[in-house]
Amino acid sequence: MKFQVMYDNGSRLRVRAGKWAFTKEEGYGLASLLLNQSFIYEVYTSHRNGSILIYYEEGIENKEKIFDILRGITLDDLFEAEPTQTQVSKEITDDFYLKFSVSMLHSLTVQQLLVHYC
Repeated sequence: MKFQVMYDNGSRLRVRAGKWAFTKEEGYGLASLLLNQSFIYEVYTSHRNGSILIYYEEGIENKEKIFDILRGITLDDLFEAEPTQTQVSKEITDDFYLKFSVSMLHSLTVQQLLVHYC
């Protein structure tokens, strides 16, 4: 799999494989594949932009193992899976905050927005 490192902070790594790299269900499968590693404890994927967020035990050897795993993944390795409870909870929370933010923005008048942001 081709990917680009977007963020790297010791125990938190975000890579992006690009749009259309995997479907939502294949993202769950990709997460479960990575979670099979004992040093990886959380994985979140976004099918919209091909983002993979990985939380792992800090260490350069673990990061290199993650890179090796990702480089070795082919289209044939992708499979559809069900989300974990953690993934479902995160999606519900993200959807709530997005809808709440949009509803708050719609409730403000243009004048209120200009006063607040200008």
